[in-house]
Amino acid sequence: MSRGREEKSKGIFVGNAIHCINALSDPEGCGFSTQCKSCMVRKTVLDTFQTGQNCQSVEANIPFGAENGILTLHVLVSTTLLKFPQENKMILCLDDITLRKKAETKLKKTKKDLEHFVCPSPESFCQRILS
Repeated sequence: MSRGREEKSKGIFVGNAIHCINALSDPEGCGFSTQCKSCMVRKTVLDTFQTGQNCQSVEANIPFGAENGILTLHVLVSTTLLKFPQENKMILCLDDITLRKKAETKLKKTKKDLEHFVCPSPESFCQRILS
């Protein structure tokens, strides 16, 4: 994150800072749209502040507006609580795993296709013999 962007991000909600489309859809910003209730980034941050327990590698999806529609980024969310006398702060890390998730999806599809080809069901095996 650039220094200028970092300074602008201090004290604002995560969705606003990262330009989540759900945060942008409500005039009050992050935390106020109907989708925010199920946001794993938001839940992880709130959980860390409420419990004092750091979180590591929690999977989440972040929707962004793109030229051709909505783009979903898949991320791993990690949080570290920093305790100060006057107030607690947090380090938030979002690790982009979008390419890995796409590769996993493709691998699952390929595996399913191969299983069907290599180990056909008895019905499809009979159909092939009779054809």
